[in-house]
Amino acid sequence: LLDLEPSIVQRPITEGELRSAAEVMLLGTTSAVTAVTHLDGQSVGAGGPGPHARRLAAMLGQAIRQGRDDVQA
Repeated sequence: LLDLEPSIVQRPITEGELRSAAEVMLLGTTSAVTAVTHLDGQSVGAGGPGPHARRLAAMLGQAIRQGRDDVQA
């Protein structure tokens, strides 16, 4: 799924980067695309799914509807 959205980079981050991130999400086989809206009681970004999570979820949904088996979360 990340291959379809090259503007998103997957890499190790520091705790400081995580706590100051505008958007955090989990991607996986069972979680699909899940926005992390709070971390240790603090809002991440605006406290809701951000634009990247919404876009990836829509892309995954479209790939599933098209029956593509080359796209996975």
